[in-house]
Amino acid sequence: MMNSRRLLLSGGVALAVLGMSYGLWYAVFAEHQALDSIGGSLTSGFQAAAARDGAGAESALLQYRQAKYSYDRQVDVHGHWIGLAMVLIVLGIGFDHVSGIGHGHSRARGRDNRSSSQTRRAAATAVR
Repeated sequence: MMNSRRLLLSGGVALAVLGMSYGLWYAVFAEHQALDSIGGSLTSGFQAAAARDGAGAESALLQYRQAKYSYDRQVDVHGHWIGLAMVLIVLGIGFDHVSGIGHGHSRARGRDNRSSSQTRRAAATAVR
């Protein structure tokens, strides 16, 4: 296995494990507090609006926006880490094809300098 392919695969797996571990930690230890803050600020905002307290409703909705923004960034971080990991793994799997090693190029197999269409034609005539 080539060093670059190994780097892509191992880096992708490591990043996926890191992203999943962070997501697990966040879900177990931090998400409940964030969701309580979001729910509490919405509740107080709606109660203030029902009491016709515009300043209280605005303050509560500002707290909601801040808590929701922080919550979304935390979820985005672990989701994007895992997404990037999947891209690295797919590139690592297909690295031979991207770099031309798996397509019968002359350097990979020690053949003469034929294009891929010439190689296919030669293989087709050899089969006949």
